[in-house]
Amino acid sequence: MLYHNYTVFEQVASYPIHRQGRFHNDIAELIKGQLARRTRVGTIRQLVRDRGITTTRSDIYNIRNKLRLKELGGTTVIQWLADTLKDRDFFFRIETADSGNSNRVTRLFFAYP
Repeated sequence: MLYHNYTVFEQVASYPIHRQGRFHNDIAELIKGQLARRTRVGTIRQLVRDRGITTTRSDIYNIRNKLRLKELGGTTVIQWLADTLKDRDFFFRIETADSGNSNRVTRLFFAYP
């Protein structure tokens, strides 16, 4: 008899490693489109399940986070916001902390042109 320090699930799809790679291009596009429309994760999960693919809320959240990181392009959220404001010709001011080389933002002001 084998000893496991975790609950052993009967279905293989219960383990994240077995769910990876199951999102084909059409399913991935469906998820991206629904996330862009700000559809609830439970609804997206049901849409994917209706197509015969087992998924969890964490799978959807992970996809959402990967899309967000891709959109940020390796920058922080504040850097992305400053770049976006600059690109769209917003009036904005950003103040950072005075202590040393800190890049911590203390104030952010912007106005729509």
